[in-house]
Amino acid sequence: MKITLHFPLPYAVVYGGKTYKLKPYFDNVLKVFALQKEQDLSERDRLEVSLDLLVKSKHSKLSERDKTGLLNAIYDVLMDEEKREPDGTAPIFDFVQDAGYIYASFLSDYGLDLYEQQGRLHWWAFIQLFRGLSEGAKIVQVMQIRAKPIPAPTKYNAEERKQLARLKAQYALKTTQEERERNFAAGLKRLAGLMRGIAENEEVSRRWQTER
Repeated sequence: MKITLHFPLPYAVVYGGKTYKLKPYFDNVLKVFALQKEQDLSERDRLEVSLDLLVKSKHSKLSERDKTGLLNAIYDVLMDEEKREPDGTAPIFDFVQDAGYIYASFLSDYGLDLYEQQGRLHWWAFIQLFRGLSEGAKIVQVMQIRAKPIPAPTKYNAEERKQLARLKAQYALKTTQEERERNFAAGLKRLAGLMRGIAENEEVSRRWQTER
């Protein structure tokens, strides 16, 4: 996602030599996010519903392969900056679970009623406003609580640790077993990379010592 103020927001995507008009509104994108958590839906159902939510042009006659390609093309256009591999750290917000906090924050900071903006506010505009919320916004405060580590115990901070632990429990995100496994796997991948880097550094050091 590369925001520029001298070009219009994208309302179409080109795939397979054809231009598809989009419905890139924040509420549609959030519905697609929510679909990914629906355990009762098959991958095919998720694909079909996601395209129905995001694409205005006719697409029903496309092959399943082309439907997947079209959805990936839309993903590339709308969420270019979000295509990062997880780093194993716990998430500090969830658009579905934190909907109330986000709604209240947009209303207090910008005077924007997100219910009134459904079908109007582009995803790019929404995400930039989300990133620009003030520290006083409720969702920002909640994210800070989730991200803040509990300090090591000392003889002076027992009450601070207790209060932070209580707040963390109050605002904790619910995670599915699948999400827990994915975060664990990402953590293992990160650890493996770290260990590989240490081993390589040790090998370089050993060779340097041998050559001296």
